[in-house]
Amino acid sequence: MNPKQAFRALSRSHKKRDVLEQTISQDAEFSYHYAIAVKQCRWELGEAAISTSAYYSYHYAVEIIGGRLPDTMHRKMLAFGIIDSSDRYVKRYLDYIGSKKYCTLKCKDTKNESRTSV
Repeated sequence: MNPKQAFRALSRSHKKRDVLEQTISQDAEFSYHYAIAVKQCRWELGEAAISTSAYYSYHYAVEIIGGRLPDTMHRKMLAFGIIDSSDRYVKRYLDYIGSKKYCTLKCKDTKNESRTSV
């Protein structure tokens, strides 16, 4: 059973919840939709998959958490966002949490980097 089928099955019935949640938690898209539609709150089991997509991480932060992602998820989202070129959502996320001046992946001030580097 793939994550899409598990999501549909769990939406219709609440039987075998643990097995279906494990399957859903392997996919960023369906983990995000499950957190929104079914859980309606933070869903820690799906956060690992969600953090692999800058798009879903950004929307998860805005719509579910209402602020900054948990540290592990935050760093993972930034790394994957840079790798898969979806930096527009990384920038939106950083604007949303108010840390445009800081690159939290490197943990240093990038605004003044040119003055301090040799």
